[in-house]
Amino acid sequence: MDRFLNLNGDLLKESQCGLSIQNRGFKFGDSLFESIRIYNGKSLFLEDHFSRLSRGMKELKFEMPTYWNQAYFKKEIVKVTEKNDIKRGGRVRFTVFRKGEGFYTPKSNEFAFTIESYDGENNEFKLNEKGLKLGIYNEIPIYPTKLTPFKTSNCLPFILAGLWANKSDYDDVLLLNDKGNIVEATSSNVFVLIDGMLYTPALKDGPTAGIMRKKIIQILKKGGIAVIETSISPSVLENADEVFLTNAITGLQWVASFKKNRYFHKKAEKFITALNQIAS
Repeated sequence: MDRFLNLNGDLLKESQCGLSIQNRGFKFGDSLFESIRIYNGKSLFLEDHFSRLSRGMKELKFEMPTYWNQAYFKKEIVKVTEKNDIKRGGRVRFTVFRKGEGFYTPKSNEFAFTIESYDGENNEFKLNEKGLKLGIYNEIPIYPTKLTPFKTSNCLPFILAGLWANKSDYDDVLLLNDKGNIVEATSSNVFVLIDGMLYTPALKDGPTAGIMRKKIIQILKKGGIAVIETSISPSVLENADEVFLTNAITGLQWVASFKKNRYFHKKAEKFITALNQIAS
């Protein structure tokens, strides 16, 4: 299907996009992106996505034009989701990249963008019926920097981790930082439940500052459940009652096994119910 995408405000068919071979996102990974969930035809948590994207753009020294605000961000997303006739569940990818040519040093700090939108299998967030089998990927450590909280297009460690997971018969794997602590899974943040307390890797350890991570923490704190953001060694999972992964598209997925450990999903079921309540 030749879907429409939004290229700098113009609606084009994907086959007509024709991005230049000089595109800096393609050549150097000089870009950022946001993955946004569509629910009942509307994009969720746009304020949070716009805020994280804008912070990342400032860190990358992009020039911010006067028209760049949340209203413009939403308007351009709506243009392409309506054109692709998405009325229920789906997803959006909003990518910004530095315009112009140059080698490692760019000739311009202006940015351009593309927006893709796709139908989803489900409208509501649904908990996976079969729990995930989780492993550890430690071939390439993650080194925390001021850019690790953002979703840049430099995703090679996560791509290689995903390939290794498939080869090793895991549903997903955990990546570790240079100190051997858990950072995140291939495309999700990690939460660990132990004796009624929830733990998640602190941002200083290198995970993406996930929008769904933020929402789950808000839900839990509102429900009186303590959430501790801290360094987590893989050995901690041996004492866990539940482990689950979160991202903006799937919401929440529960983990059934890690090594010889087996987990439940009673709390995860409650959390995804609460997530659907704030999304609807």
